[in-house]
Amino acid sequence: IESNCYKSSSASSFSGLLYKVKVKKELASIDAVHDPQACAIVCAGKSHLGYYKFSTQDRSLICTHDIISSYNSQCNSLQSKRSRPIKFSTIADVKTGFQQYTNYVAICSNSTIISVYDISKRQSYESAIVKSFAEHTRSINGFDFNMIRPHLILSGGQDSCLKIWDLRSNS
Repeated sequence: IESNCYKSSSASSFSGLLYKVKVKKELASIDAVHDPQACAIVCAGKSHLGYYKFSTQDRSLICTHDIISSYNSQCNSLQSKRSRPIKFSTIADVKTGFQQYTNYVAICSNSTIISVYDISKRQSYESAIVKSFAEHTRSINGFDFNMIRPHLILSGGQDSCLKIWDLRSNS
């Protein structure tokens, strides 16, 4: 995150804390949005995937979008008995993309699936999900976007496999 996001209005009372926000659920992972103009982070945890912008006026973080809550609200507003909210497990890790993929957020719970969302598509959960990668046979321990080749995601898991995923693939 760029240093201009961290400007303090009161240098004499500086305690080191620049921004804070309390969320409704515990957080498991955060990552900076890799767009210098955004001044934003993505936070993930129990049933929460939030996009937070920095407010330099009052030194706060503002959740501008929670993709999982938005999805559950859409499901709750439907009258059909068949439409129930998806039960999301705790998101263990969240990563944001680079270069032309700065609007992409990848998440992984303690499972074998990496889900990739486009945070610029905020209308619905279904339109926001871009890809799901599910080739690991045991839990994924770590993953990240490649900084040099931003269309690639690397992952490694308890199945002793390192995998490289291409966001450009059609499958």
